[in-house]
Amino acid sequence: MTCSPSFDLDVVIVPDFSGRAATLFEARTLFFLASWLRVYGQPGAIHDTPVLHLCCIGTPPPSVERLAAVAGAEVHRHAVIRDGHSINKLRGLEVRRRGGRLLLLDVDVLVLGDVRRVSSLKADLGAAVAGKAQVPEAAWDEIYPALGIPLPTTRLVSVYGRAGLDTSQLQHRHASLEAENTAMLPYYNSGVVMVSDGCPLLEAWQDARRRLVAYVGDHETWRDHHVLNTNDQPSFALAVAELVQQGFTFAQLPDGANARLPHFRGGLLRLGDVVIFHATGFAAELVEPNRSRDDLPELVRAYGITWAEAFRQGASSLPTRWLAWRDGRRAIRLLDELWHETVRDAWNG
Repeated sequence: MTCSPSFDLDVVIVPDFSGRAATLFEARTLFFLASWLRVYGQPGAIHDTPVLHLCCIGTPPPSVERLAAVAGAEVHRHAVIRDGHSINKLRGLEVRRRGGRLLLLDVDVLVLGDVRRVSSLKADLGAAVAGKAQVPEAAWDEIYPALGIPLPTTRLVSVYGRAGLDTSQLQHRHASLEAENTAMLPYYNSGVVMVSDGCPLLEAWQDARRRLVAYVGDHETWRDHHVLNTNDQPSFALAVAELVQQGFTFAQLPDGANARLPHFRGGLLRLGDVVIFHATGFAAELVEPNRSRDDLPELVRAYGITWAEAFRQGASSLPTRWLAWRDGRRAIRLLDELWHETVRDAWNG
């Protein structure tokens, strides 16, 4: 089975304005839209600009409505998927596509280059390898056969494993997974997913999620496993395996299509390599009860410093230290410009 010859593209994000994290999603959506405008300008500025969709859970705030209109984005409203956590992103796969490809993005991403470069991947489905192993192989050995999916024979090296980074201080880390970081069963970061027209990812992902939740709930060993219960990536891995079994093609997205801080800390990427930056953790403090909207400029500056430090950590020689310093300064300046030139007025308006 081959992908559609058309590289027309729909790009989708799914912000959730229905719950306690509404302010955080507002901030991240505005920065995403600001980055989109930085690359593509207002509608018509660039020929063949991808069609942008905001599939909003709940009612978007006026700031998002206004900036979405400037960017020419189509705004859709959806109800919560009553399965909790990040599974709401599947609403983005319900979009009626106008092109041959759909690019589903997490809201905490910044577009730094033309995303049409990602859509040229010659496969029905694509995603980048995960940062680290999160599910023990012992769990996969039970789950795959229980769900009737052949256990994959391939092994992947995680971003942490490839970069030689320590995972001992990471949240929800399992000590038994250290060795698996360099030889894990196929596991992907679902923050950037490319799917071609005709590939039934929505149905496969929903079904894998449903069966996985049922299995975990019935097995005491895995009932309290945080990732299996709350993260959409295990069910995505299962859906990919099932679709490949059915004859659909899968390809790994390049690092620059889903660049994360570990890529920079490990010296795997330079700023100029990045098309999509997945800014995990960006402004996350806004969900804390003692925080207010007025704190956003401070949080933007703090994240810029964290991003710049990631470049410096990845420098292994004198020449690379200078390049890392330059990349870090550019990263800080980028966030500052997005705030001052676009986001600030929308946020304060």
